[in-house]
Amino acid sequence: MKKHFLILFASLLCLPAPSQADPVRFTGRTTADARLAKDTLQNILLFSSASMKCDSLSHVEARVIQPGYVPADPKYRVGTGKVVHESWTATLCGKRVKFLISFWGAADGGTDFGIGYPYPPDAP
Repeated sequence: MKKHFLILFASLLCLPAPSQADPVRFTGRTTADARLAKDTLQNILLFSSASMKCDSLSHVEARVIQPGYVPADPKYRVGTGKVVHESWTATLCGKRVKFLISFWGAADGGTDFGIGYPYPPDAP
């Protein structure tokens, strides 16, 4: 049976952080600033550690998905207002794993994010 995971609002922050000694090579285009990208990467690593038993994230390739994309599956529809979706392909323990990353404005003026896995089949 295929397992489906969706991590929202950095919900795994209560878990101990896996160690990531080496810097992550980040390529492509993202709308996230350095702090938001770092927070998102940390949560991808938490997910990887918990579900894949992998504490090594070496590379991420990011791509902004065209405006107007709305996931067909409601479990990937997160956030309020304008939501920006991105495709992030992370190299975790040598394996390329694709995630749907979503960013939207938070009530406090910051940015909230969601991490969708597995990558939805309707996403470009």
